[in-house]
Amino acid sequence: MTSHERLISAFIAAHLAALVVVSIPSLHDFSVQSSRVDQTPPVPALARTLDAVADAVERTQRTALRLTFPLRRAATKYATLLGLQQRWDMFSNPMRKDWHARIVYRIRRADGSLMTEEERVFPSGAPGWKLVASYRASYLDKATTSGIELYQSRAADATTPTPWMAAAVEPLTRYYARRRAERGLPDGAAIVAVEFWWGVSDLPRPSSSAQPPNASIHWQLWTVDDLQ
Repeated sequence: MTSHERLISAFIAAHLAALVVVSIPSLHDFSVQSSRVDQTPPVPALARTLDAVADAVERTQRTALRLTFPLRRAATKYATLLGLQQRWDMFSNPMRKDWHARIVYRIRRADGSLMTEEERVFPSGAPGWKLVASYRASYLDKATTSGIELYQSRAADATTPTPWMAAAVEPLTRYYARRRAERGLPDGAAIVAVEFWWGVSDLPRPSSSAQPPNASIHWQLWTVDDLQ
């Protein structure tokens, strides 16, 4: 085997090892919100069996994490750089609140005065049934969701807002600022800053098909992207 072939083989082995390491879920990946559980399960024997299986899985997970801990940080950075990172809790932890996002544009007029415009950006598109438009809207919603989740993951390790947190949603604020400018501004006007607001509301009742327009949304200002 030539040195070139050894190098390729070593790279493939390291790549596969990194994928194995990052495929092991962390202890936070299954942090399902607590919910009320009946004291007496319908099938006690089945419940005991499933509890035993869950305990065994947790012990195995902890052991695997302990053994791969020295490699985990480097492997995670490598997988994230290549876009190979996966979320284990994608379907195991359903949302219990509706998410909303809005953009507020701060626009300076030609005379120096300021005005603001608001745009709801998540969920994207008009409510109701959509056909072709839903395909494009799904990509916008995915991008927004990714930014929101990245912001939240960074906020979990911080006590106050940081530039590192704001950078998670900066691609969104810059995108919507460009799109708003392309739609046209008053003569001599310019967008000087973009606010990103995140909101939550109760999920609609099972009997309703969409969020009522007057639903109570609790808004929180996350970042102000200064474009000057």
